[in-house]
Amino acid sequence: MKNPFTPTKFDTDKIQLGFMEEYKRILAPLTYRPISLLEIGVNKGGSILFWDDYLQNKDSRILGLDLKLPEIETSSRVSLAQCDQNDADGLRGLAELHGPFDVIIDDASHQLAETRTCFNTLQPFLKPGGYYVIEDWAMGYFATDYPQYQGMVEFVTEIVRNAKELNLAAIKIICEKQKSMAFFQKGSR
Repeated sequence: MKNPFTPTKFDTDKIQLGFMEEYKRILAPLTYRPISLLEIGVNKGGSILFWDDYLQNKDSRILGLDLKLPEIETSSRVSLAQCDQNDADGLRGLAELHGPFDVIIDDASHQLAETRTCFNTLQPFLKPGGYYVIEDWAMGYFATDYPQYQGMVEFVTEIVRNAKELNLAAIKIICEKQKSMAFFQKGSR
């Protein structure tokens, strides 16, 4: 079996920072199922190429969103769309077209307003049992010299505090200096 975690194969910091190992632990049961994955913030496209390689079911679908799209070659399972994180109508339209999703990953601006807009708009398009992931949410906690990241810790705390109302079945929070991830699994109701 191939090892998709070879660091030199994909141009993404998710591997070097240990994010992919966390994804592997949480998402392993989905690897061979036909799933729909949305990643917000694709940068150079390395993680989109990773997901295309890692998800083994030929019927899986991957949607990558960003303000500027990378020029990468992908399989027919991948779609890339230009969208601003603050454009709730645009996000909703893409979710209606491509969703519902088994996995939604927010790895875009890491700023409060944009992250809140994405979560509030897209979380309803998450399938029961699916995961909504917010990466780098603790940047404002560890990088206090960057005020644009302030408020993210409080937002993740707000989601945890409202877990029952949001129908969250499970929560996994990782908070390390170079690796902060919040996994929110949607309940069945």
